[in-house]
This record gives sequence, C-alpha cells and structure tokens, in this order.
Amino acid sequence: MNNLLKMIAILAVTIVTTQANNFSRIIKDRTHETTIKLDRSTVRCSALGYGSAELKITVPSLKWNAIFDHSNTDGRGPCVTAGRMSCSAFLQFPAITPGSLPDLSLPNNSIPDVLIDAEKPEERISVRVFLTEEFNIREEICTRTLKENVVTMVRGIEFKHQRVKSIGELPISECVKVESSL
Repeated sequence: MNNLLKMIAILAVTIVTTQANNFSRIIKDRTHETTIKLDRSTVRCSALGYGSAELKITVPSLKWNAIFDHSNTDGRGPCVTAGRMSCSAFLQFPAITPGSLPDLSLPNNSIPDVLIDAEKPEERISVRVFLTEEFNIREEICTRTLKENVVTMVRGIEFKHQRVKSIGELPISECVKVESSL
C-alpha cells in the first residue's frame, strides 16, 4: 500500500511537470486615497524607461504604499502611465527623451487642459496596488515571479504601472502544494 502511494505521488508530480502549468496567488490588494499635484513638473510625456513616449503622472504616495519602486530615471519619484496612445499628436504632447527637454512654454507643447488646470492644481484619487505571485512549472523547474500593478483614474484617464521581479525557483513538490492550497 505504501509503495502504491509513493508511485501515485511520483506519477502526479511527473504529469504536472511534463506539461506547462501556470498559476498565481494575490499577496496584496489594497486601495489608498491620496492627493496629487497636477502641473508641468508632475505631468509629462516621456520615453524614459519605456522606449517610446508615454503620458506619466507622479504619484508620491507610491513610495510608502507599494512594495516595488515605481520611479523612472527622471528623478521625479514614483509614477503611473496612461500609455503610448496618450502621447499621440492629437494631444499635442512634447516627447521627452534623454537629453531633450522641450520648452513647455511654447504653444505647440501644451498638456491637455483636463490634466493641467490652474484653477484646480490638485486632484484626490484612489490608487489600487496589487501584488501577485506567479508560479510557472516547466520541464522540472518551478519559477516564481512577483508582479506589482498600480491602477488609478485621474480626471477620466486611466493610469497604470507594473513592476516585475523574478524571485527564484522552488522544488516542484512545493509548487504543487501551493497550487493545491489555492
């Protein structure tokens, strides 16, 4: 009987490991309220960290409400992005790339009035931060990855950001235990 149980366990692990198997679990899912400043120092169209221009807004509260650092190399602190389409020509955004800082005082370098409004320079927003641990079982290897996502709406525009970090491998048997406990 004992040998039969061992063989079943080995067979189960073998079946699981011969096929690709992905699963995940949520580690953290929290929403916090914060007030952000919306001006030319915090709202920008930048290619830093992405390779193509994206609309970005600085969200300082991510420093203490996120696990990962959501900052880019521009020194403006943690940010979220509305993506590439938001920097398209119809919005008249300047593309800021390393070594090019456009003169934002020029009329053709305007930022949409919906975001930059002298009469309403701040906005109260809800920011959702969720951290997921992902498991990937392939060919006798179980790899683990953490993905932290940030999502918010600012004046009708959705902004997001993601950081990903590989955190190593686990024995297949441990991954199977984690999956069965979900």
